[in-house]
Amino acid sequence: MSQVLLIRFSHEFPIYCHELLRSIHPLVAQFGPLPVRVPGDVEASEAWHRIVSTDGDEIMPPPEHNKEITAEERETIRQWIEEGAPYQAHWAFEAAKKSTVPASTGHPIDAFIDARLTAEKLVANKRAKKEQLIRRVTLDLTGLPPTPAEVDAFLTNQEPDAFERLVDGLQSRVAYGEHMARYRLDLADWLVSGKHPLTARVTVNRIWRQFFGRRLVGTGNDFGSQGEPPSHPELLDWLAVTFVDEGWDI
Repeated sequence: MSQVLLIRFSHEFPIYCHELLRSIHPLVAQFGPLPVRVPGDVEASEAWHRIVSTDGDEIMPPPEHNKEITAEERETIRQWIEEGAPYQAHWAFEAAKKSTVPASTGHPIDAFIDARLTAEKLVANKRAKKEQLIRRVTLDLTGLPPTPAEVDAFLTNQEPDAFERLVDGLQSRVAYGEHMARYRLDLADWLVSGKHPLTARVTVNRIWRQFFGRRLVGTGNDFGSQGEPPSHPELLDWLAVTFVDEGWDI
């Protein structure tokens, strides 16, 4: 008898496995474990019957997700089951385990990078000069170049933690906070810009649901390719543009 396995997230078919699991879960709760995939036995695998079904209540992925499996993809899944349905859990849903740091005299991050470079038969770039280091880190953290006095002080500092102290000092400056905030403010400006295609649409879609009980876009948190198209696109866009033109006034 073939070994019966319950489907989990798989890096081979992450979308299909996720939707199949969501669909079959209520049945598992009611009738007990279903043979979602039976390695080597396509006909005994519930997943396969869901994929090839013509019943709108059973077919996977669900019709409302606007994602159809092509004939080529269906054949790949069939072959996958026939060959034993091997899989690995999706890496993002596995608990992280602390890796062993490769042998090195430097920082652990450098150790991992050096080990990978060695494995790929690549050579690391030469270490940057101190003049380059202070210019790079000062520009990155404050948006401003270092002063000549700051460069001279760093060049004459021969302590092993000179660079760490430099970074700590830069992060304590007002200029650091202003520079970091600038990126968030740029993002905020973009989000409320009339040129942003989503913000106004998402907002008026939520307001519409608040007043009328239904959204113009059924998948309120998904306006992407997996989401539903708007039921009335002209109305949605008119509302969105008007909302922006009137100063985002609710």
